[in-house]
Amino acid sequence: MPFSSSRSARPARDAASTASASRLPSSSGSDSGKTAVSQARVCWRGSPPQNSASVTSPDTLLSRSHAAYDDATDLKAMIRANLIAERVAIEAYSQIIALIGDKDSTTRRLLEDILSDEQEHAEELKDWLAD
Repeated sequence: MPFSSSRSARPARDAASTASASRLPSSSGSDSGKTAVSQARVCWRGSPPQNSASVTSPDTLLSRSHAAYDDATDLKAMIRANLIAERVAIEAYSQIIALIGDKDSTTRRLLEDILSDEQEHAEELKDWLAD
């Protein structure tokens, strides 16, 4: 899901699509920030901390991902794959928020903020595909 944005930026730049390619990594930085904030909240809630390297490790990321890996090299295909990943993330966050309900308002607000970011990313990608 979200980590695919940074993976897509380099091949897209190689495809000489600078305008769109320069925008692709914009969400990857915020996604790694979301990971850190989410990890901190999970630890605060009493779960054992995980090594951040193991959480973002490419070796285990794919097995834990909700979205399929796509190794497309065409810019439009990359954007389409990222849009699908964003939509999968939106659905996952929506389900988690519904599950939490009113039990933990702090975590709920954190996830709603992340959901809002994911929705913005999806809207941007949708707009890029329309260009």
